[in-house]
Amino acid sequence: MIDAYINKIASITKRGDAREESYYSALAELLEGFSETVRKKKAHVTVLPKKTEAACIRGSDQAKCLTL
Repeated sequence: MIDAYINKIASITKRGDAREESYYSALAELLEGFSETVRKKKAHVTVLPKKTEAACIRGSDQAKCLTL
């Protein structure tokens, strides 16, 4: 599992045009594979969630969400 992750990271890097986001899919595959193999549970990783019009501000005890 780790070997496949490292190989994918190396392959992405070798292309020469990788940005941070380029590596997200490799990490998502690693986390989903770990969950299924070790935890025996299916997991879904959302790489880049859809933008929303809401923003949350963390206060001292709880988060407050505002609509912009």
